[in-house]
Amino acid sequence: MTPLAKGINALWPTLNFADVDGNLANVRYDEPLPESFTPPTQAQIDEALYRLSIPASVSAGDFMRALIELGWYDSVVSTIENLRSTNTDQGKLAGVLWDRATKFLRNDPLLIQVGTLTGKSSVDLDAIFIKAASYE
Repeated sequence: MTPLAKGINALWPTLNFADVDGNLANVRYDEPLPESFTPPTQAQIDEALYRLSIPASVSAGDFMRALIELGWYDSVVSTIENLRSTNTDQGKLAGVLWDRATKFLRNDPLLIQVGTLTGKSSVDLDAIFIKAASYE
């Protein structure tokens, strides 16, 4: 399946179409089309392909390696230690998961919170997961 077809399929999983040559202008759509259907733009396809490139989870080892290579490891450790020192359930959970997790989930609320506290955006978190997945 071409990247173009993957993008269209991600946007409309039930749509029948033919990707003739990987060129958006030459995609053929089978009838009947949904009433609300408008052909996707290249930007929509690019966004769908970007979302598909972000793994849902990565191993803890690959996650740590990505943090180190991106230069973010020390700030994340500092944030985890600050949370742990609050002696709240959230802080304890952050510390335990950091110490014992075998994998990290991209959409885990605690991971997102730690990312935010470390000054990282959603795009930054995506970058960690994309980089970590590249080691496998």
